[in-house]
Amino acid sequence: MWIFWVLASLVVVGWGTVTWVQTLKAKFEHTPESRLLLLVTAAIALALGWQTARMFGPGWSAKVQAVAAIGVGVVYFDILSIALVSIWKAILTLDIDETISGLEEEEERLRRKLDSLRYGRFAGDVMGAAGGPVYPVSRVEKVEGPDEEISRLRRIVNRWLESAGMTRVRALKLESWKEEYARMSLDELVREKRRLGEERPAEPGVREQTEVRIALIEMEILSRQARRLDEGTISSAGDRSSTSSTSPLEGGGEESEEQLRRRLEEISRQAARARAEKEAFLRRKIRLSWRERG
Repeated sequence: MWIFWVLASLVVVGWGTVTWVQTLKAKFEHTPESRLLLLVTAAIALALGWQTARMFGPGWSAKVQAVAAIGVGVVYFDILSIALVSIWKAILTLDIDETISGLEEEEERLRRKLDSLRYGRFAGDVMGAAGGPVYPVSRVEKVEGPDEEISRLRRIVNRWLESAGMTRVRALKLESWKEEYARMSLDELVREKRRLGEERPAEPGVREQTEVRIALIEMEILSRQARRLDEGTISSAGDRSSTSSTSPLEGGGEESEEQLRRRLEEISRQAARARAEKEAFLRRKIRLSWRERG
């Protein structure tokens, strides 16, 4: 039975070796240094094979040990040469990998900065709706406005925003809801408010979230009503700061955000080009040389 397993192992090893040697010829352009290193690798593999054969068959004859050493050495050569070529490829693509890594880090930095600007813009929007000043702050400050109803709604939003240590996450949620409600018509806002009021969720967290969404809807409705009363002017009590282009801080933030978006798009294009360059390099026949990348 052991003869069968020995023969099967030899067939598998032989097939793997032939396939790998064909790959070495087809996928790589060899240079004097690559041939030298592969020759050294083969010598090391045969030496390891000989040591392994002597270790496991000390009583075998010299011919049997030699055959076993060649068989085991072939396995060692496959493993070592694959590792050698993989390291060589990694070295040849090192400059592209560093470029890609730097671009990805810049992408992540810009995305974080955009998230921070979105958060600050939302904080300013809520304060602007209440008649307070617009600041790129990290939370919605309690500034009393002339409209008591909007101030009450703002306090509901502030309370939920600053609780449970999840200010940043909740601010992004609030902006998403706010953008959604800004796109709705007045009738749609009224229907959405009625639907949320009829839900009456039992869980405290969900109930608070529903109250905040209703407050945002009411603030949107009140803001639209105030804008209609003073259309064509800057209304300190009714205009939402996101629709006003006269605030220097707000306008500057939006301009900065647009610049960041353009920069992010450019970085993404550069990263895509670098990845495509690396893929194209790996697809073609690779020149194994220390002096240049083929």
